[in-house]
Amino acid sequence: MNFCPERVCHVSSLSDYLAVGLRSGFLLYPPDKVPVGRNVVQAMTHSFSPIISQLTCLLIQSGHAGALLGHIRDYRRERVRLAVNQLGRWNINWNEAADFIWLELTEGWYGSSFSFTSEKLGIQVAPADIFLPDEASAPTRCA
Repeated sequence: MNFCPERVCHVSSLSDYLAVGLRSGFLLYPPDKVPVGRNVVQAMTHSFSPIISQLTCLLIQSGHAGALLGHIRDYRRERVRLAVNQLGRWNINWNEAADFIWLELTEGWYGSSFSFTSEKLGIQVAPADIFLPDEASAPTRCA
């Protein structure tokens, strides 16, 4: 919202940030666009529970949503740190801001077979070939 705030509308949802099950969204718009924003919200929420809307507003305005998001980010960072510590002896890549790591597979492994074998051992792995068209060059995403 900081870039051209007089022209930018931001649409998002709590399911993107806090939990998939929180099916409630929000719209931030410039003050001079209040009538347009109100019409959009009313058109998109004609069958949405007003109680859920009010609870969503309270969650955001009270600061609880921000606090929960901070806890979720801390938890995800810790999970990535644990994975990096466990898999550090192999060729891995990661970014502090992401909640996954990339593991380069050794010769003979393919993403789908590695994912299947890992799942049998209780480890969730999403093979990169489901994200990229070229399986041979795709790393494996550990989630």
